[in-house]
Amino acid sequence: MTAGSIARIFADGRAAAATVAATGGECIDLAQFHRDVAGNAAELRRNGCRQGLLACTDAYWTAVGLLSLFHAGATALMPQNVLPDTLMRIRDRWDHIVSNRPVAQDLPLLRLEHQPEQVGALPVLTAENCRLDLFTSGTTGNAKCVTKTLALLETEARAIESLFGPDLPATGWVHATVSPTHMYGLTFRLVWPLLTGRPFHGYSHDFWETVLAEDLHGAVLVTSPAHLSRLSGLPSQSEHNRPALILSAGSPLPASAAREATDILSLAPTEIFGSTETGAIAYRHWRNTDPAWHPLPGVAVRQQPDGCMQVRSPFIAGDGLYDSADLITLAADGSFRNRGRADDIVKIEGKRISLQEIEAALLGVDLVKAAAVIIMPSDRPRLAAAIVPSESGTTRLKEIGDFRFGRLLRQQLGRQLESACLPKHWRFVDALPASTLGKRRASDILALFNEENVTINPDRPQYPELRNLRPIGNGIELDLFIPSGLQQLDGHFPGLPIVPGVALVDWAAHYTAQYLHLGDGVASSLQVKFRRIMPPNREVTLTLKHLVNQNRMNFTYRHRDDVLTSGNFTLSP
Repeated sequence: MTAGSIARIFADGRAAAATVAATGGECIDLAQFHRDVAGNAAELRRNGCRQGLLACTDAYWTAVGLLSLFHAGATALMPQNVLPDTLMRIRDRWDHIVSNRPVAQDLPLLRLEHQPEQVGALPVLTAENCRLDLFTSGTTGNAKCVTKTLALLETEARAIESLFGPDLPATGWVHATVSPTHMYGLTFRLVWPLLTGRPFHGYSHDFWETVLAEDLHGAVLVTSPAHLSRLSGLPSQSEHNRPALILSAGSPLPASAAREATDILSLAPTEIFGSTETGAIAYRHWRNTDPAWHPLPGVAVRQQPDGCMQVRSPFIAGDGLYDSADLITLAADGSFRNRGRADDIVKIEGKRISLQEIEAALLGVDLVKAAAVIIMPSDRPRLAAAIVPSESGTTRLKEIGDFRFGRLLRQQLGRQLESACLPKHWRFVDALPASTLGKRRASDILALFNEENVTINPDRPQYPELRNLRPIGNGIELDLFIPSGLQQLDGHFPGLPIVPGVALVDWAAHYTAQYLHLGDGVASSLQVKFRRIMPPNREVTLTLKHLVNQNRMNFTYRHRDDVLTSGNFTLSP
């Protein structure tokens, strides 16, 4: 497929009826996309928007917002998330929030909407003058601004097309499980399809059940280690529903997840290595164990004397050079292997220690499913490990308790690591805190050691078992199984267990925040009607529907055709 230009997308001769994207249950053609961008750009100009904070979760509306801001002569800003505290930390950088849905109360919103009529032809953009500021939290949690231009984004997308495009059908859809507002999602699920004319889905899949329900034949699947590590238990897909390309990025893809993805999806994933600052740097196909990385077309990698990587790339602003903290071993053919990061090398008791090496050793213990190792800040730095036990580890933890389980892990590590490399502090948790791409921040891991009651209790779940999720107009439906061991059932009631009403309200608010990204997980100004009691050990369907104009959430619990509980509550910012 020939790559065009997003700057000229409405003037390069593409057919007006060509499908651009799917969103809200309908397909959007180029003519509607043109109307939406032109109309919303005019509205941004009328309101004097010069720095618009783009806060969409839907890839189509992200595309509308991005081009509308560029055509309005404004800078587009993309935060790492749209939580109120995050937005306020960069409040001096933006004058309006630009989104297709409410984001936060008392903050100026310019709402993106479908336009029924064309307000005029749009001029061709100058890609070098279209500016996008991306904010990334990195590993420290402190917001960092990285500036890109549309020209840089287009150059990167052309390189991606030259690499992958010849093996892909021209009309294959792009599906995704990652956000369009992070650099990886922005490039691979939005800029690349727009540039090449491939149609893309605006909706981000949260669950594999909804991904596998799509027609994936010939499609591109833009996903992450956080999702590829959750395929276990799903049936293997037939050849006729095999994607043409599976991409993963954001954090290292475990070899076990790559193998499982290959078995279940009938295609080995392709991993992308890069950063917000550099864009995509390299790729590798998981057709064998521990494949080497190969730079993208136009990208050159150099191993510096200290072992760190230097990147020269046409996707990087300025002189095109970037000095990375990634340690590599460079091969004669230009490929390389990643040996961790220089900032993961610390000194303990006078010895240089690799945190990544300790984590790898922990993952080699059959009692451990996932591990993160950090340095506890103090006058005498000490190693600390947060552990997600494996199934056998969970059983052993219940038998011997936290203290003895930590001692057991130290004994196992002591067979291959020096004593200085053995963690002295342990936390055992259900899951490690991470971004949607699976990337971990040291500050989030450190917070585990400042909290109480973080040890796992596998016998006492707090929420029902989610068995299926389906998008509906302005909301979702969730099929939930309610086990009898839920903590909320304590005391309700001996001899006649029922789910208390407060739990039903809490679940509705919790799932609203988790899957619709609305509210703060707490129901306020509540209206509710309890029609029938709800016993445990049964499956119910929870319907969540956003009443947009009222800023309220409707919820209904049903068992088969019977309505059990219904109500609504106000969405807090």
